[in-house]
Amino acid sequence: MKELFDASFSAINLFPTILLLLSLIYWIIVILGIFDMDTVDLDLDTDIDVDVDADTNIDVDSNVGIGGSVMWINSVLSFFNIGRVPVIIIFSIFSLSLWMISVMVNYTLGNHYFLVSLLLLLPNIFVSMLIAKFITMPLVKIFKKAKEIENNTGLEGKICTITLPASNNSMGQAIIKINGDTFNINIITPVGISMEVGDQGLVIEYQIDKKMYLVEPYN
Repeated sequence: MKELFDASFSAINLFPTILLLLSLIYWIIVILGIFDMDTVDLDLDTDIDVDVDADTNIDVDSNVGIGGSVMWINSVLSFFNIGRVPVIIIFSIFSLSLWMISVMVNYTLGNHYFLVSLLLLLPNIFVSMLIAKFITMPLVKIFKKAKEIENNTGLEGKICTITLPASNNSMGQAIIKINGDTFNINIITPVGISMEVGDQGLVIEYQIDKKMYLVEPYN
């Protein structure tokens, strides 16, 4: 253990260790409940809009070049699942992989030179990004569905199961199952109607002012 500790905080492995520690500190804070994942912007929007004013001196070829660069950047980010999976999850897997590979490679090669470790760091970064990409691939579909629900799209007409009693003036909760994934939503019911745990409901609409879904009994 002492050897691993010394190797981790040696100059040749210090950068990956710092990244890993930042990731660990974040998750410890989340577990302690000081703040949750929603307090950090976890989604990187890869749909970058470039507005070029007609009165500027940028010519058409420049516009094409800018647009091509943006598309290339978007493609790279999307390839590594950035914008499709929360950035903190990708960063956590990336930093762990970077640290493990750095420690193992430097130990195996018997390297003690900082400049050599910098040269080894470049391919390590690329390999670690690939590892993070493939590990997070199963999460892409899950977070896509979660984002659809967060944006209140595609839920109208869905069948839900009540998990907390609800009425028109008392918020309840329900679950919706979509392709094997389960999502929790806050709900209210129409005036004069109440629903109990285990009842089946039909999602009618999302009420923006109340930030809840209107659900009525489903027979």
